[in-house]
Amino acid sequence: MTTRSEIKTLESPATQFESGTRPIIEEPIYLDDVTLMESPPVDQEDKTDLDQTFREKTLLGTLNDARLRVRQPFRVIMSTENDDFIAEAVEIDEFGFGKNPSAAIRDLQLTIVELYFTLKNEAHRLGPDLKRVLRVLESKLDLTHDD
Repeated sequence: MTTRSEIKTLESPATQFESGTRPIIEEPIYLDDVTLMESPPVDQEDKTDLDQTFREKTLLGTLNDARLRVRQPFRVIMSTENDDFIAEAVEIDEFGFGKNPSAAIRDLQLTIVELYFTLKNEAHRLGPDLKRVLRVLESKLDLTHDD
């Protein structure tokens, strides 16, 4: 038979969490090179010292252009600078800019499409760096039809 004192010592983590005796996150959690941790409390006076930028990783799997199909998504890092959002396609070192994340992604999509067709048309004149970019684009994209 279990006594009341034994029941008290058998509290579940959920009960401990609800009572406030355990932190929400004890150690950092690592997801795809991103560390998620509880933010410490911020005093009103300290808010002016906070960095106003953020960085978030995402995948871009469409270009919104009927001529191209994305076979393998592009790794994109979203960040801010002043009031602008920046979407960077890491593998090809290209950027899109906008007043919100959607606008930055759309600008990056247009940049990738334009870059692909420009490099494809000028393939015979490319140096080593741009040849590498074209190889990356060709490995990630399928040409559905050429208009």
